[in-house]
Amino acid sequence: MALSDIIHRREGEPIKVISPYCVQILCDRWIERNGVEVNGTRSVGSLNYWPGKLRRSDNVLIETDLTGVDDDIKNVCEGLWTSTLKENWRQHLIDDQSINETTKVSGLDELYI
Repeated sequence: MALSDIIHRREGEPIKVISPYCVQILCDRWIERNGVEVNGTRSVGSLNYWPGKLRRSDNVLIETDLTGVDDDIKNVCEGLWTSTLKENWRQHLIDDQSINETTKVSGLDELYI
């Protein structure tokens, strides 16, 4: 039995710019088994796009791959994420990494590789 986690952008929902670093859309999410939705698995959530993740070993920003992302979302992200903004984001992640290591704040690990 093949299980698939499906994420589908909600029709008619606006693209939200949460900050210069974060672009967000609302989406429906469910699990399918052999192409059929499993009852009780549907939920509504948000999908966030960030300029990239920080590679801890050398503090290099690995930019978010927008291949396959809807053109309107891609255009917003590419318009916001200038070279200067990406460098500011990289520095922000470096600074937050130091804070996270000393305070052990949870939930930030997804922004590092």
